[in-house]
Amino acid sequence: MPTEPSAKPQPLDGLQDVSPEVEVTPKDDTLAKSEEKLFGEAARIEDLQKHLHRVKVVFIWGVSIGALVVLVIRLLHYVLPQNYTWMTPDQLQGLDKTFTGAIIGAIATQSKRLLPQAASKRRGSN
Repeated sequence: MPTEPSAKPQPLDGLQDVSPEVEVTPKDDTLAKSEEKLFGEAARIEDLQKHLHRVKVVFIWGVSIGALVVLVIRLLHYVLPQNYTWMTPDQLQGLDKTFTGAIIGAIATQSKRLLPQAASKRRGSN
């Protein structure tokens, strides 16, 4: 027959002298602030920013490599004899339109972003 646990918990040796109150000193507050920097909301935001930065860098590398591949294909079709090329003139024209459209779109996006800044600087200097 198993024995039933006693209803009253037995005190552990030496814990009777421990005070339940803890005084917070400025040193402890500094420690709490440093832990907040390491593990708090700021750390999560910084981790998210790092992740987004990595995503942007990978995207830029991907676009750059893709543009380089398109440029090499176009140059090969330009310098190689006709019997060594694999794309039809219509496909090359579509490639040229896509590549040119992407370049013009990137320039337009950057100019929209940069021109208002330049205009506001000129207004501020007058």
